[in-house]
Amino acid sequence: MMQINSMPDHIHILVSINPDLAISDLVRDIKINSTKFINRKGWVVGKFAWQEGFAARCAL
Repeated sequence: MMQINSMPDHIHILVSINPDLAISDLVRDIKINSTKFINRKGWVVGKFAWQEGFAARCAL
């Protein structure tokens, strides 16, 4: 991860990844692990969950 910026309703993450890694796999792993972390820490009332889907932009 190179940079992360949070907004009230979404986040922006700037990453550099190996071209062999699918962006969907990266996002899936980020969502799964961050959801577990946030819920384990109890940072929100109730259960935290990301919305379905994502948007990505690639720059070469």
